[in-house]
Amino acid sequence: MAQLASKYTIVELVAEDIDAIIEIEKVAFIAPWPKEVFEMEFKNNRAYNIVCVDNTGILVGYCLSWLIYDEIHILKVAVHESCQNQGLGRSMIEDTLEYFIAKGANHAILEVRLDNHSAIGLYEKLGFESIRIRKNYYRETNEDALVMMLDIEENFRTEAKK
Repeated sequence: MAQLASKYTIVELVAEDIDAIIEIEKVAFIAPWPKEVFEMEFKNNRAYNIVCVDNTGILVGYCLSWLIYDEIHILKVAVHESCQNQGLGRSMIEDTLEYFIAKGANHAILEVRLDNHSAIGLYEKLGFESIRIRKNYYRETNEDALVMMLDIEENFRTEAKK
């Protein structure tokens, strides 16, 4: 796992975190999810939803994911713009992967906007590979999504041993 700066902690999402998540969501995404979607995700028994908080308890990032059979689906990853480029997104993704690997996951999949080069670079560093384009995936802008997949056995477990 990437070393998380000592002033940050990753913990599971609690209902009281949703309002803070929504504030980050509004800045991070063109079409932010409504509060009701986050409330449903909080109750989803397939989900592993985590947040990153600073040492004062301020929520600075989140990662939402599901396990469907042996496949992790990473739904959302966002870090407050003032805390980006500190490894927080990477740490949350690695935490998610480790959590689901312990539950038998073999693959991880996600979608990302084609123009989100920093996210694509992060995912590639973690071993994700581009597998296809989903046309008009983002309805609000009719943008395509890049679908990326991680073969955990080939990539993540090998990386974790280094």
